[in-house]
Amino acid sequence: MGIKNRGVIKLGAFADLVLFDANAVIDQATVENVMRLSGGNSSSL
Repeated sequence: MGIKNRGVIKLGAFADLVLFDANAVIDQATVENVMRLSGGNSSSL
């Protein structure tokens, strides 16, 4: 398709996948507060 930096896992390539620790993510939403964000996730790896 001619899209550059796709199909590889390397520095500078687009994020075609996301890795996370499912045991570390904590669902904090409730019926009363459905918009409350999850905890335990971090964008700084």
